[in-house]
Amino acid sequence: MANDLSLTPFKALAGVDVFWGKWGSPGWRKLDPAFLAELELTLAELWEECPWGEPDAILSGGAYVPREIKPGDRHATAQAFDLSGLDWSSGSGPRLRVSRRAKEDLPELMLGIECILRRGCPQVLGPWYPDHEDHWHIDSRAAARGWQPKSRSDVSFARACLHHIHRVEPGRVDAEIEVMGAEWDEWLLATAREAFAR
Repeated sequence: MANDLSLTPFKALAGVDVFWGKWGSPGWRKLDPAFLAELELTLAELWEECPWGEPDAILSGGAYVPREIKPGDRHATAQAFDLSGLDWSSGSGPRLRVSRRAKEDLPELMLGIECILRRGCPQVLGPWYPDHEDHWHIDSRAAARGWQPKSRSDVSFARACLHHIHRVEPGRVDAEIEVMGAEWDEWLLATAREAFAR
């Protein structure tokens, strides 16, 4: 069944070429126009907050997948983007490929990036969420923005931030998580800035 969607083609996001599957040459893809605008604003904030600024390239594992639309499938509705890496290597920054090793070697950087992604997009599944160790899945799925205490994704991400960035003792992490709420966006920004300062 073909999807009857009005999609916007793109080859770059927030001014940076997108490479698909491997570092090579960029290619065209399509996304829902509203989600594309939301994603570009989010990435522009990441370039502004990250110490290396705008990267040379973005690596992605996927975006729109033309298939039958099933409930919750944001790739089929062109409202999802998989971010697999960011390359700042032409300057003084890293060439980051999202992976288990990057999660172990660069947890502050990985969490700082995810903080900014979560500020701009309502649903982010990242390396601290099952089956997402090699990318950040970014979509517009969440009905409500902000801290969702029943979200496995939010809770596992917050625990990782409290442990790796804020250096909260393991026995106090759950107590800290209970007080999150209204200041979620401010907490994400402060946590990203602390992570990027290391």
